[in-house]
Amino acid sequence: MPGRSSLTPVYRRFEALNHRLLLQVQDEIVQLEQELESLDAEDTMSRYGPMGCAPASRRAESMAQGDLGWRKHALYMDIGLKLAQYSKLIESFRTMQSLPTPSALEVGEYKAFLARTMAICEPETRFLQVENDLISLPRQEWEETGRPGSPNDFDWRDQPFKQIMPPTPAPPVQLSPRLDPALAGDAKDSAAQVHEPRSKSPLHLVYAAFLAVAIPIAAFTVVHGLGERMVIVLLVFSGVATAVYQSGLVAEQGFVECVGCAGLYGMLMAGLAHVFAY
Repeated sequence: MPGRSSLTPVYRRFEALNHRLLLQVQDEIVQLEQELESLDAEDTMSRYGPMGCAPASRRAESMAQGDLGWRKHALYMDIGLKLAQYSKLIESFRTMQSLPTPSALEVGEYKAFLARTMAICEPETRFLQVENDLISLPRQEWEETGRPGSPNDFDWRDQPFKQIMPPTPAPPVQLSPRLDPALAGDAKDSAAQVHEPRSKSPLHLVYAAFLAVAIPIAAFTVVHGLGERMVIVLLVFSGVATAVYQSGLVAEQGFVECVGCAGLYGMLMAGLAHVFAY
């Protein structure tokens, strides 16, 4: 059978902090309790009548929809939250107190383990110096290939701690495409797919042409001067042409074709402006 060894992890108990936190929450609950007593006294005074003091009733208080009822309801909610927090702290601290205190040998072995493996930096291991505030988790054993002869013989690579703090993975190896013609071809195909311009739908050009014609015609119904209409045509053409150029719809067209289209558009809109003037 393979040898078996164990290492006891050691941690801080934080007993003083637990006490301070419990005292803090306890005092907050005491203050809420005093507020509730004050509201109860106020409620008792409000229930006095000619026949004496009426019995308290939560349902009647809720139906009354008074300010006192809302204040007590909110206070009950705060008390419930604080009591739940206080109960969890008590249970957690009681569990912490039940854990055993490590022996000097266990503390020394754990110090040697942290120093040997360099799992954490040296300042973060100084908690082991607070010997009266340490706890040890239940000892767990594991199988290993050989039995160590001393605490310094622990091989951290064979211990469960590597699951908690895994070693830094090595960077991936990058192969040059020139080492393999097939890889080089794949790289060229991928680059071509990345840099290939997206196909533009002709429908977008139809939309642009429609707007370039429809907007000036709509403006002609308001503006009657021929010169003012041509100014509107020029402004609309500039805006649509800029949007079309930036979108890449005419990236493959030559300069002569673009100038020809602009000239045809200008003559068309000049004719329409003249026609709508009458």
